[in-house]
Amino acid sequence: MTGCFLWQYHLPKLDTSSLGPEVASAPVRMCPRHPEPVPLAHPLPVLKEALEKVDRILRQALSAPGLAAMSAVVIHNDTVLWTGNFGRKNGSDPASGPPNEYTMYRISSISKIFPVLMLYRLWEEGTVASLDDPLERYASTFTINNPLGMASAPEQQSLMDELEKVGPAPRPSSVTLRRMASQLSGLPRRLRSTSLLWRGSTQEALSLLKDDVLVADPGTRCHYSTLAFSLLAHVLAAHTAQGDYQRWILENVLEPLGMEDTGFDLTPLVRARLAAGFYGSGRPAPLYDLGWYRPSGQMYSTPADLAKLAMVLLGGGLPLLRPDAAKALLAPLLACSGAYFANETGTPWEFHAQGGYRVVRKDGDLDGYAATFSLVPPLRLSLVLLLAGPRPPGRDLVAQAYDVLLPAMERALREAEPSPAPPPSARPFGSASMLACLPTPPPPSAATQLWSRVAAPSVPGSSQRGLAEMGPYSEAFWSSTKAIIYSD
Repeated sequence: MTGCFLWQYHLPKLDTSSLGPEVASAPVRMCPRHPEPVPLAHPLPVLKEALEKVDRILRQALSAPGLAAMSAVVIHNDTVLWTGNFGRKNGSDPASGPPNEYTMYRISSISKIFPVLMLYRLWEEGTVASLDDPLERYASTFTINNPLGMASAPEQQSLMDELEKVGPAPRPSSVTLRRMASQLSGLPRRLRSTSLLWRGSTQEALSLLKDDVLVADPGTRCHYSTLAFSLLAHVLAAHTAQGDYQRWILENVLEPLGMEDTGFDLTPLVRARLAAGFYGSGRPAPLYDLGWYRPSGQMYSTPADLAKLAMVLLGGGLPLLRPDAAKALLAPLLACSGAYFANETGTPWEFHAQGGYRVVRKDGDLDGYAATFSLVPPLRLSLVLLLAGPRPPGRDLVAQAYDVLLPAMERALREAEPSPAPPPSARPFGSASMLACLPTPPPPSAATQLWSRVAAPSVPGSSQRGLAEMGPYSEAFWSSTKAIIYSD
């Protein structure tokens, strides 16, 4: 058998270059092999060069209209690799100094991360039975018209069966907690006839929804909804925190992580530490309160505080969630259509395919401010970018930074991977060899005669010379095959 293998192995290979496209096999796309996120010594030349390029990218972007200040931080595992601060904390004051890691910025939709953390923690504790519980289980008065389809969830189908027994009724919504946390609920972007400044109550919000309709069949299409996250936060708070969502976040997330410069209320002290926001025209942007929509975009933070959150989500520092819950938190749920601004959606992330990786992002924009919180879990890499002003038009600074960071980090990790252990030395075993341990060959038999016919070279000369011409592994095949045949 081994002789047949050697014969087939050394036959001339078929040249497929002359075959037509219908004959030649198409290349198979394999799953990428990501490097192990091992600890890195810093600074490494390859990372230092990449971070200098990121610095130049962001510094050049500061010339964009209305962009007065910008801060960024790059994290690997539980280490800050680099921080960058550009512009002036108050762009309208020539005497103002530059921002730093402790300068406060409004983080707008990055605020949506925190209702999702609340949901997962309550699920871990058992307060929430399942991430796929229908909203009606926690807000009994919730109803909304669903002309787009029926739910597939067993609970919703059971509810539909009960409704059919008593007569015609609106279709069940299939709005679940997980879908609310991942832009898959089908809920409108905001409550009808309200702005972000609306100051109603959750009961008023539920009353307004009774006359509204879903804009997408839940679970089938990515549709951005600020309403979904605010409603999720308020309903969960009413269920477990006496309605005080902000206090729950403070006690269960911000304080345990040491995020002392992150919060909701724009007090005079906070306003004094905020980088001043501007519109693209250069006009200062007002600081306003979002009212009932606070959970979706009210918060402020600093680069240093968001770096702490990134480290926790990358698996370092104080664990906020159990490993299985943390893995579910960072997993994509649905691929989005080409019209949506992300490739996939999750809780609460937008996933962007870049450089062979899924970049996990949460972007936010509010009058005078823009922010991005991003992770690349396979590399244990994070980039946080906070801006006092609008994003530069036509440029995705985060994507440009990752174009530089991803290949550099991948190269650094591959070079840091431990080398395979060398094979053990044969010296401790003395001068004995495997062949010396074999029994004395028996007289020629049918088996050995067969082997001599298969293995003998086709040209006159020594069989050992013929084996040597077949490659460095032929001696091993010869020895192992002799052992098999002689043992027959």
